[in-house]
Amino acid sequence: MSELENIHLFAIVGLTGAGKSTVTDYFTKKGIPKIDASDGVSATEIISQAEGIAGAGQHRAVIDGIDTWATYRTLKHEFPGHITTIAIEASRHHRHHRLTKRAEDPIPESEVDQLDYSDIEDNNEGGIIAIADKHIENNGSLDELHDQLDTLLAQNN
Repeated sequence: MSELENIHLFAIVGLTGAGKSTVTDYFTKKGIPKIDASDGVSATEIISQAEGIAGAGQHRAVIDGIDTWATYRTLKHEFPGHITTIAIEASRHHRHHRLTKRAEDPIPESEVDQLDYSDIEDNNEGGIIAIADKHIENNGSLDELHDQLDTLLAQNN
């Protein structure tokens, strides 16, 4: 795991509609490679992607979503001191508005609550969010979100 000792991972977590993809996109625009961990990607696959990024000489990567407690625990074990979990938090009102109004794949209001329940009950994402290393509030403007992210990146440079 010597190559992996030279990489720091930012794991972005949050309920659906909180802004995880927006944060991940911002990190990639800053030159930080992305590891896609959504839709059931295993911890083994995430580690393999991290190895490839570290092997290419990169020292930081952003993980777009950790969607199970087991994956979270494995990554915390495999990257001790080299992973920062960042919870993106937005009010229920803001998340629901974003989900029903987004340009790609809008979600009907009638299905949004079920997504929340699934994230919390089936995947235990509430626990991951609760014990995240950092918490970013995303109820304001995009500029406000970017300012918070710039501060976080400067602290972890």
